[in-house]
Amino acid sequence: MARRTAQPAYWSIAMVLLCGVFATPSANAHEYKPGVVAIKEVKPGRFLLQWSPPMPNVEDLELRLPGDCTVDGSRSLQLSRTVPGLSLSLECGPSGLGGELGFDTESTSAGRIGINVEWLDGTESFKLTTGDPPAVMLGATASPNSTWQVLGQYVLLGVEHIWLGVDHLLFLLGLLILVRGFRRVLLTVTAFTLAHSITLGAASLELLTVSTAPVEICIALSVLLLAVEATRGPETASRRWPWLVAFGFGLLHGLGFASALSEVGLPKNAVLVSLLGFNLGVELGQLAAVVAVAATYVRLRRHPAIERRMESAAIWVLGICSVFWLLQRVDGWLEPLLALQ
Repeated sequence: MARRTAQPAYWSIAMVLLCGVFATPSANAHEYKPGVVAIKEVKPGRFLLQWSPPMPNVEDLELRLPGDCTVDGSRSLQLSRTVPGLSLSLECGPSGLGGELGFDTESTSAGRIGINVEWLDGTESFKLTTGDPPAVMLGATASPNSTWQVLGQYVLLGVEHIWLGVDHLLFLLGLLILVRGFRRVLLTVTAFTLAHSITLGAASLELLTVSTAPVEICIALSVLLLAVEATRGPETASRRWPWLVAFGFGLLHGLGFASALSEVGLPKNAVLVSLLGFNLGVELGQLAAVVAVAATYVRLRRHPAIERRMESAAIWVLGICSVFWLLQRVDGWLEPLLALQ
């Protein structure tokens, strides 16, 4: 019997440790955002290149330019020395923009990077890097991606965002700590989904404009609120009407999703498809997280003592991470404001 009861304990403890690794505040203090290379053709054989680094950043990332393309005569570009958003002249000559564009790094994985190309005739193409080291093949002709390619790429971005944006995952975890019963869980998660879909769509279509820094601060506050509520009795408003809490803060989290999506951008010829794909990816990643937590509770139902310890550990993770994020995001918001005085 001892051997059989030990298995759930070891499995559960491993889950907590794994969550702790991914929720380390120093590694994920901000929203997860993919890196983006934006290339715009200004005349045949000549382009402007802009770099937006991923978050968290990769310090030693190097860009290998495709074909015969050069920046200041060099076939590669040290992105750590490149000012984000600064337009660099990319000369490709008669061969045009064709060949493999890739990234090299020695310290850590570069993650998935988006490549946006705007051609001289106004058409656009978007691709995500694949492989290790990450790379993508670019063609010299302006051939836009198919609808299914765009949909699949943005679904992948959405899944990555929800899984690497740890603050969103911890908010979901906090909701599930407060809620018991399949029907209440379904209603709460549906309210969260509906809310963040509304603000994600409105912000992405530029119907709503909100500064990113206050949104990130409020997202950290939402996680902290759930941590506090999880320590209180069963008669709190958050436990009685968790779907209202999920809907209210879901509006904020949708603005956070839109901020990440704005870094990549929406192709002009497939705005609704890409927005749908990103939102679908977020939902798939969210569903996987909910299923994983629900499976944990089912597994621990026969071991109430372990379940209490696990829940207590989860609340501590919520509280510590949310306070860390809150302090860092407030500091990051106030620093440029104080510098102006």
